[in-house]
Amino acid sequence: VQVFFVLSGFLITALLIAERERRGSVSLGSFYARRALRLFPAVVVLVAACAAYVIVSRPAPETAGFWGDGLGTLLYYANWAAAARPQFSLHLLSQTWSLSIEEQFYLVWPLTLGVLVRRFGRPVVMAAVLCGALASAGARSVLWHREAGATRVYYGLDTRGDALLLG
Repeated sequence: VQVFFVLSGFLITALLIAERERRGSVSLGSFYARRALRLFPAVVVLVAACAAYVIVSRPAPETAGFWGDGLGTLLYYANWAAAARPQFSLHLLSQTWSLSIEEQFYLVWPLTLGVLVRRFGRPVVMAAVLCGALASAGARSVLWHREAGATRVYYGLDTRGDALLLG
């Protein structure tokens, strides 16, 4: 998963930088529309298929709490639902936590990168990215040592952001 996050961070940053170099700026509206069209239809199909299964199946551990999990998946906060509820990892939609982390990153990163690039030079941007990655790794360490729980540390955007930022 860490390698996937690094690759995602790299690819999304490369796309943003390429658009900025080509056009002089990044159209955030177009960026977010492309992100939605790329993944959201598949997420809707996944949740609908799982909902059909839940409706026709007998109650089972993997279907408990499905409707809340489905909403978390559709609104891209499944990682925080998983962090709050360790049983989430046993559910039908448990694999969507990483997609939620990515989508949350995609919500914040283009804005952050845009501000950094407009106001500062490349060395400052690189230093800020490195500081952000170190802060994320530090948050992971602090939460782990404060016994926040493995699920909180594993599923948080703040504790996984280092891989995305290093990309």
